[in-house]
Amino acid sequence: MVDGATPKPPTPATDNGWRATLTDPTVVAVVVYAAVALVAAVAAYLTIFTGFAPYDDEGTLLVTLNAFAHGDVLYRDIYSPYGPFYYEIFGGLFALTGHAVTTDVSRSIVVLIWVGTSLLFGLAAQRLTGYLALGVAGMLAAFAALFVLAGEPMHPQGLCVLLLGAFALLVVAEPRRRVGWAGAGAGALLAALTLTKVNLGVFAIAAGN
Repeated sequence: MVDGATPKPPTPATDNGWRATLTDPTVVAVVVYAAVALVAAVAAYLTIFTGFAPYDDEGTLLVTLNAFAHGDVLYRDIYSPYGPFYYEIFGGLFALTGHAVTTDVSRSIVVLIWVGTSLLFGLAAQRLTGYLALGVAGMLAAFAALFVLAGEPMHPQGLCVLLLGAFALLVVAEPRRRVGWAGAGAGALLAALTLTKVNLGVFAIAAGN
């Protein structure tokens, strides 16, 4: 640009490009879901870090996870009525990251699961109906229903609902070109669910059939 010259205003094509971007349905959906997820994360954090159940299921689960992360053998050295997938995922996560198995870390994980699962169900609702508003409503409904996660942090039910949310989104996505891969993914999710809580896995497989 020559010194002293007046900058040229944006061309109409540039303005139209920005407007098209800002009104693009995908961009709008990302912004809306991100805003809802942020508010949900704050609400989940305040809820889960300001309450404590009189029973100690949380402590029992953390003790078994800590033992598994430090090399104790599940079902021989560690008693648990739950499946091995739960311990492989979370025990392995603690072992690989080097984080101590504490209530702060575990409850932070539950916040992520709570919000993430709600988002998965919201996306599934939008995919199924084609409406962003119904997707957001589905996310909020799922978030409200998953309030039970705050009562028993790190209970395997948290992992179960996360797997179910991923399964629901995968099923309604209706992949046309990679049906085999989608079927394999759905089968893997149901297998992981069964290896976490066998009763929920059986019910989910029966419902799918």
